[in-house]
Amino acid sequence: QVRTIVLWVGLGLWGSAHPAAPPDSLAETHLVDPSSGLDGLVPRCLDGTTPRYWFQPGGEGVRSWAIHLQGGGWCESLDSCAERAYTSKQCLIGSSSTECFTPRGATFAPKMDLRDVPTCQGARWCGALMLNNRTANPLAWNWNKLYIPYCDGGSFSGRNRTSTSIVWNGTLPNGTTVTNAALPLYFRGRVNLAAVVAAAKARHGLLDATDVVVGGDSAGGLATYWSADWWAEQLPTSRVAAAPDSGFFFDWKGGSSKRSPAAPSWTDELGWVVTQNNGTASLNARCRESEPDPARCMFPDVTLRHIATPLFAMQGRADAVMDDIVQVNKSDGSEVAAAASQVAQALTDMVAARPDSAAFITGCSQHCGQWGAGQVPSAAHPLASADARVVIDGVTGTEAVALWHADLVSGNRSGRVWLQSGPIPCATCCDFL
Repeated sequence: QVRTIVLWVGLGLWGSAHPAAPPDSLAETHLVDPSSGLDGLVPRCLDGTTPRYWFQPGGEGVRSWAIHLQGGGWCESLDSCAERAYTSKQCLIGSSSTECFTPRGATFAPKMDLRDVPTCQGARWCGALMLNNRTANPLAWNWNKLYIPYCDGGSFSGRNRTSTSIVWNGTLPNGTTVTNAALPLYFRGRVNLAAVVAAAKARHGLLDATDVVVGGDSAGGLATYWSADWWAEQLPTSRVAAAPDSGFFFDWKGGSSKRSPAAPSWTDELGWVVTQNNGTASLNARCRESEPDPARCMFPDVTLRHIATPLFAMQGRADAVMDDIVQVNKSDGSEVAAAASQVAQALTDMVAARPDSAAFITGCSQHCGQWGAGQVPSAAHPLASADARVVIDGVTGTEAVALWHADLVSGNRSGRVWLQSGPIPCATCCDFL
């Protein structure tokens, strides 16, 4: 009851400070300035196209921002990177070409509702903070919103100065068929991110932001762990916080692994991503300076100990996608339980050490989309698939993140952890509308 009272008091304060609804329910897409990249590099998606972003202005006078880094796994070989860059099925996560929308069941327009943008789809992948509904998103419903598509395959880490040539056969997204074509791959995710930040400062007022919450889902969630302190450095006069969603792809060493001994380990796969992207410098700086092996900072459970930026971690401790990727043997119940315990303990320890942070740890096997925003698909927004309603101690994810941020604003370092206990995976923990 105390939490519920605090929440509604907080809502009253936000409502009086920011009474206006967003002037436009649509986000507009922009391409970044090719000259605005990091370290003198030109920002490029995997296929060489110029990265884009989506911006939706907030209510009149609102200077708070919600920023979301799109997820979508990683490419862990040159062949899989080429698939992302040059096939219609995957190019939405390797190119900024508008032709890549059609295979995902969407029609591109310069202005779109974020519920209709593939790989965002409102609360399903973007989480609650990109929604405009005050009930569904009590914290950021009328904030400025910046959605950053993922087109580099390396969790926004790449700083590779050179391109890599591959030989490609097949039909390109524009319908052109090529045979033995030498095509380039670019690995410049952090360069792209810096270009988006530069554009948001120059064009949309990000430089004047009072509060900024940076989130991301899945691979974008991992990128949020990696880049949280980097965002704070880019916006030194803003109160910056981070809210990674389902990005805790930790270093699991406790099981038998369901993969064959000849298959690469998660360490090998993620290590290839960081190396190919020349991405070590994009990992948390404090972690790189403190850990005996800086390469281990690619794991969120390692870098977590060094992040200075306040965090709100949304994570399922039995996340089935996470378990597959880090190679938990899901046919072994005791191994699944041990992995779930490791996730919960790491996040709980983080909050104990950093009481300006919080964690919402569910018992679901669901990957992303556990905010309880009440989203359901409709004829108007068919891509906006249902998100899961998870309630822990009477609080949903949307309410929990609002409570945590209210604590930040008030200076109350309460160190909240919402932990859904019980057997896992929990068949009754996630309620889909």
